Order: sequence, then structure tokens, then C-alpha cells
Amino acid sequence: VTIRLPYSRPDTTDYIATVTDWENRVIPVLKNEARFTGARRVQSLLKNSDLKGTTGLGNLPTSWGICGVDYNSNRIVSDVSSPVSNYSVSIRETSGGGYQGIQQNVSWEAGKKYVLSFYVRVPSGVTASNLTGFFNMIYPDTTLVPAATLNAQPKDVWVRYSRSFIYPTTTTNILCLANENTPVGNGFDITAPQLEMVEGQSNQNPSEYVSTGVT
Repeated sequence: VTIRLPYSRPDTTDYIATVTDWENRVIPVLKNEARFTGARRVQSLLKNSDLKGTTGLGNLPTSWGICGVDYNSNRIVSDVSSPVSNYSVSIRETSGGGYQGIQQNVSWEAGKKYVLSFYVRVPSGVTASNLTGFFNMIYPDTTLVPAATLNAQPKDVWVRYSRSFIYPTTTTNILCLANENTPVGNGFDITAPQLEMVEGQSNQNPSEYVSTGVT
């Protein structure tokens, strides 16, 4: 019997290649993934994490949709001060009602643990609102970062936050990043969103940011 052990797994399903990761776990190799013994797999499940798109008021990043109402307050800006030289999204309340933000469909697996991370900046002269996440219709409107926390951070400085959670069902559903119903002008800037599955890992902290393309 010949067992093929390639350096990477090609686009085929006639066998399963494995590798020993950084926590000494033997895990399956992903399609077209190079194998490096002892390495940590860093895989973001979000498309276009760089938030690239047409610069200007009200324009959406490619692969992202509108979440909520009053979206015309959002804009995509080229921001060299971003911690990863990304584009960023400015989210501001314009009418004092509802919520607004950006969203993307994600394929979730039941009972798996995920960690969501992102950088947030509160510009000078802006009062932050709660940063909320909408993961599905079972647990809508979950506060990711309270307004008090955001308002306590230095102004005009990018700070990385993260939140872990277990998704209850296998489905494709939205991940929305938005502000809560707050007074006009409240909000924040956000960049470098990253979603990782950390199920089975001992260290479930978010990994370093990795850029994902537009697909």
C-alpha cells in the first residue's frame, strides 16, 4: 500500500494529509495549504478584511453589506494611521435612532468556538457608542465593546479588542458590526476585522492580523 504524503494538499479528496501544529495537535491539512510542522494556522473566515472599496461617503467595502439604518453616515477612508495600513469604516449616528454598520455572511459550524477581533479608534470630538455584533437571529444585538470602554481609551489611537463565543447552529448567517442607538454624532472608526475558529486550541487568543482578499 502506498500512502502519499504531499507537502501540500491539492484539490482532491482521495486522501487526507495531516500535520502537527504549534500545540502538538495532529490536524488535517486544508486544500492547497503548505505544511509546516510546529506552525500555527492563522485563517480569517472573513472576506476583504482590509475593507477595500470605493473611497467616499456612503460607499461600502467590497464583499460587505449594509447592516441597519442610516448607512449614509458611513464612509470608507484610506487611513495610513491604521495599525495594518488598511482602509477603515467610520460609523456615526445620524438620526438618533436605530443602528448602522457593515455585515457579511459567514458559514458557521454548530458548537464551535470562534474569536472575533478588530481595531477601534475614537476620533477627537466624537463620543463613542456601544460596538455591537449581530451573530444570528438567536443571539442578536450582543455588545462587543461597551461605550464606556471605548471612551476611556486615548483619542485618535487604534486599540485592538476581541470577543470569543460558541455558535449554536450550522448555518450561513450574518456577522454585523454596528453601533447602538445613540445620540446623533456618536460612533467610532473600525478596521482589520478578523474571525477565527479556535475550537480545540489551548491558546484561544486572537492571532496576529492576516489580510484576506476579495472573493
